[in-house]
Amino acid sequence: MKKRIWKRLFIALLCLALISGVTVLGINGHVKKSTADQILSPEEAATLTDVDCILVLAFPAPTFTVALQAL
Repeated sequence: MKKRIWKRLFIALLCLALISGVTVLGINGHVKKSTADQILSPEEAATLTDVDCILVLAFPAPTFTVALQAL
């Protein structure tokens, strides 16, 4: 009996993890697709004038360095 409860709990947690993963990936894909035309490469950002700030999301070191050099 106790083994059956643990098995059901494990399956429920596995389903919850799967649904959570699919939800996160779905939201990520939607955001990437809907904002693709607004994302600039470092070269494009370097040519901008009259800007107050540049927002860098999930910056790896080389991209962050190029963005700082552009300022």
